[in-house]
Amino acid sequence: MGFLDFFIAPFYLIVFLIIASSIKKKYYSNHPLAKYYLPGLYVKLLGGIATAFIYDFYYRGGDALNYFDSVTVLIDGLSQNPFTYIKALFLGAGTTDPQVSSLFAGHWMLGDNATLVVAKIASLIAIFSFNKFLVISMFLGFLSFFAVWKLLLVFYDLYPSIHKQLAFSILFVPSVFFWGSGLFKDTITFACLCLLTYYSYQLFIKGTDKKLMAVAILLINAYLLATIKAYIIMAITPPLIFWVILNYQARFSNKLLQIVVFPLFLVIAAGLGLFLVQQAGNVSKSYSSINEITEKAYDTQWWHYKVNQLYGDRGGGSYYSLGKPDPSLTGMFSKIPAAVNVTLYRPYLWEADNIVMLFAALESTLILLFTLKVVLIGAGIFKVIKYFTTRPVLFFTLSFAVLFAFGVGFTSYNFGALVRYKIPCIPFYLAGLFMIQEEARQQSGQSTTKQKGYIASQNSK
Repeated sequence: MGFLDFFIAPFYLIVFLIIASSIKKKYYSNHPLAKYYLPGLYVKLLGGIATAFIYDFYYRGGDALNYFDSVTVLIDGLSQNPFTYIKALFLGAGTTDPQVSSLFAGHWMLGDNATLVVAKIASLIAIFSFNKFLVISMFLGFLSFFAVWKLLLVFYDLYPSIHKQLAFSILFVPSVFFWGSGLFKDTITFACLCLLTYYSYQLFIKGTDKKLMAVAILLINAYLLATIKAYIIMAITPPLIFWVILNYQARFSNKLLQIVVFPLFLVIAAGLGLFLVQQAGNVSKSYSSINEITEKAYDTQWWHYKVNQLYGDRGGGSYYSLGKPDPSLTGMFSKIPAAVNVTLYRPYLWEADNIVMLFAALESTLILLFTLKVVLIGAGIFKVIKYFTTRPVLFFTLSFAVLFAFGVGFTSYNFGALVRYKIPCIPFYLAGLFMIQEEARQQSGQSTTKQKGYIASQNSK
């Protein structure tokens, strides 16, 4: 970053705040969530600024700056030949177009579709930000905020009585707004995940008059997720389908009819989920079958395992172990508890070996303590199971969180990478815990509000 970054960044900051304030005044001035709107934006902008500073002055390299180098290549291409740049926006890695392939040549992030898409999106932002790293990072934090806000609207619609807890879960978890705001894949994919959830809810559960727009946005975000990080769309699709179908099942007033149609809905959900997961794998060209997913996970796990055996901490990262890799499905399933644990509750405090890991350890420790409080004290394990199996939204949030936690925990093997990779599941997990806590309060008559959240919404159908 140079002088111009610091000179123009305040002007962009003012513009962002003016735009956000206008949107708040127009759409949310009397909304119960209004008080979280600007603070939520502030932390997203802070996250974008902080990641820019840390990668430039602390790490002096890394993914964010590598993406910026790729963006600069595309912007240079725009200045030399706008037509080539426009073609590059619509062509993938490995294109045979001589001009575009020449533009991509020698830049590894432009040679893979996942990283190329991120660079393309960031290059469009760079056009409006003088191609300055700090401003691009702020811009991404600003734009992604509106997607994350949509996720909060979904959960608030179902549980309005716990708006404060939901706002914290989605907007104010430090690792989420930090790693989900800069020039990373994670910023874009988490925003896509939030929009995918919001428009699925609007289209299939709540109902919307703007169906065509909802479908278009849904498909765009699904495509971006499948291209950039296919495992996210694979993890969210089955729980999302079950959420929709279980919600429809719950609308039948006849309990016998609910029981009769449940197996049919289950088969439909499983079949549709498997089909969509395979389609996502075909788009990504990396996870086109269960065997390929297992093989890739095993190869990644084995590589980290051997590096850790040979070099320990000298291998270049904060490694963790789930034990000796086993390529069989049985071996993979046996690692589920350890993989979920490492994603949600580690690193432990004594595993932190630098300042970044220390903050991650503090956060994971608080999540562990809160989990124990809800499961053992707030609701009890039997009520947790009851709510999980009878509340479609709880089934959705927690099954996605656990499935995703297993996937990234099983393959990352490095706390430095895991602290970024896991951010999509943390808001869903925490929101799910707060929902369970509220269900228990409502059932015991301890709720301090007249709003009955999801229970009331279900009873009114």
